[in-house]
Amino acid sequence: MTAPPSPESVRLTNGVVELRVPAAFGPRVSHYGFAGGPNVFGDAPDAQRETPHGTWRAYGGHRLWAAPESFPATYTIDDLPPEIESSERRILVRRARDPRTGLVASMDVELDAAGTAVTVIHAVENRSDNPQRLAPWGLTVVRPGGVALIPNPERRSQREALLPARTMSLWSYTDLSDPRFAFGPEFLRLRCDPARTAPNKIGVACERGWFAYVAERTAFVVRTAYDPAADYPDCGCSVEIYTEGAFCEVETLAPLTTLAPGEIARHTERWSLLGEVGADDDDASLARILGKHVAE
Repeated sequence: MTAPPSPESVRLTNGVVELRVPAAFGPRVSHYGFAGGPNVFGDAPDAQRETPHGTWRAYGGHRLWAAPESFPATYTIDDLPPEIESSERRILVRRARDPRTGLVASMDVELDAAGTAVTVIHAVENRSDNPQRLAPWGLTVVRPGGVALIPNPERRSQREALLPARTMSLWSYTDLSDPRFAFGPEFLRLRCDPARTAPNKIGVACERGWFAYVAERTAFVVRTAYDPAADYPDCGCSVEIYTEGAFCEVETLAPLTTLAPGEIARHTERWSLLGEVGADDDDASLARILGKHVAE
């Protein structure tokens, strides 16, 4: 049974899917799913970190940060009501200027008139007195028990593919022998297993411009542009996956840019949902189903 919308959230729907945006904190998107169905996003009620400026809370759902990650600057306390402008299928959510970083974060979220697609435009504005080098960074906590699928580069023969095709980044705690990882011909997979509490993370340059998270036979598909000539954070990552026990986060990053005071960096994600997709389906089947969906 799906819980009713919180009185402290704004609900958008086109009859096919629905979104909920918290009014008490943010900018965040707390719910995305088929209308009347379960949330494909996850909750994170216990995920928090103490900072010199207060307690940062993950809450769950989708949020906006500025990369590269640093402590405590990245962990902006966003537990105050944001400014909200909404219409039938669109909502603009803006947080007040952070006095510690001088940054203003906002998300412009719009549902398509039909179907499952959602466009999210992230914006980070530099209202400090100095230039700042950063990249908008979209992070989504997803429901536990699923698997993240990052498509591999297009396969080419050894004779024609003499140079590397992908950058992959590992963290000091990344363990590639962890059984949550699987490396197949079509996808790099990282499974969210609540029984395995050790953190693990991987990042890649996602040349295909999309990836998916599949849980309970629903695929959450995220599309974002990739520029092979751009300078991405974290040694060249446009997509990152992090998991720790029941917590799993799928992330996209824009290229790094140096923002002068008053300038804005934007980063767009395009979300969609696809039902009747199995997380344990073989690579070939998933590549065919998801590839067709992305091409539509």
